[in-house]
Amino acid sequence: CVGCVWFFGGFFLLPFFWLVNFVWHYNDAFLAEPFEEQPQFKRYVLRSGIGFIFSSVLLISWVFYFQTQRNFYNWDYITFNFPTGSA
Repeated sequence: CVGCVWFFGGFFLLPFFWLVNFVWHYNDAFLAEPFEEQPQFKRYVLRSGIGFIFSSVLLISWVFYFQTQRNFYNWDYITFNFPTGSA
């Protein structure tokens, strides 16, 4: 099952696979004439869409939190190089 491969590929930190799987296979899964494997195919395509949305919300939330709280937690030392000593 092609949708299955793309779905499981998304678990290897590649949520972009889930987006591609959902967009690429949506017509075949939901709008095409019925075929034998369609229920399983629909399930994987739908799960890919949900996985992409969930991982995107998680990533955007983390970036927003990191950017707004970095001064409070003094996280600038993680993101910037501060040279010490004299030239």
